[in-house]
Amino acid sequence: MAPRDLDSLRRAALSPSRAHADLPGIGGCIRCRPEDFEVEELPAYGADGQPGHLLLTLRKRAMNSEDALLALSRALKVPRAEIGLAGLKDRDAVTTQWISLPQQALPRLASFSHPAITLGAPSPHSHKLRRGHLGGNRFCVVVRELQLDAGELAARVEAKLDHLGRVGLRNYYGEQRFGAGARNVAPGLASLAGKRRVKGKGDLVVSAGQSALFNLYLATRASRGQIDAVLAGDILQKRATGGLFECE
Repeated sequence: MAPRDLDSLRRAALSPSRAHADLPGIGGCIRCRPEDFEVEELPAYGADGQPGHLLLTLRKRAMNSEDALLALSRALKVPRAEIGLAGLKDRDAVTTQWISLPQQALPRLASFSHPAITLGAPSPHSHKLRRGHLGGNRFCVVVRELQLDAGELAARVEAKLDHLGRVGLRNYYGEQRFGAGARNVAPGLASLAGKRRVKGKGDLVVSAGQSALFNLYLATRASRGQIDAVLAGDILQKRATGGLFECE
């Protein structure tokens, strides 16, 4: 990919067009402190009570998920590869997520202590938690330094919600998906094209490339007025059953 094309893709990934750009925003500041952005992971299922692993929550502050799991690995003396999680969570936030530990970690759990990590009570579970095994995420976001009076604030929020209710949400990936300065976009695209093998955090790099392409595709559909159109090759979902099928 030519450098000019790569720069265009980075810009599209980081600054996608907004569906409601003509509506005034509310201003203010988000993420002034970690407590202003809270994430709670919703589990896809509960512990089954069978031996083998432990299912528990991990609450962290101003720390990314991988660093938290490495801290657990060192303290509990279990290999990092044996610790499971359903998804990565934001660094500059207070987040609660589900993880799994091998059962042999149980004796050391009571003495675990870390200034940025709090662990919930463990329950026996038969298998390691895998990526994607979550029901979703619940967010609580604090907006500070608002300059609008209550009436104007409510009116602008209601206008935005009404617009979203009519046209839907363009679910772009946020900048945290791409690394600082979108540095993971280029190696991610190279990996997808089979031109580069990524070691270490390869899944994160590949995900950055996939997400950048998704943002670019979504922005292109929007610019062509095709957001509400159904095109051949689109994956559609039945509302009644949740079943997926390809449009032909």
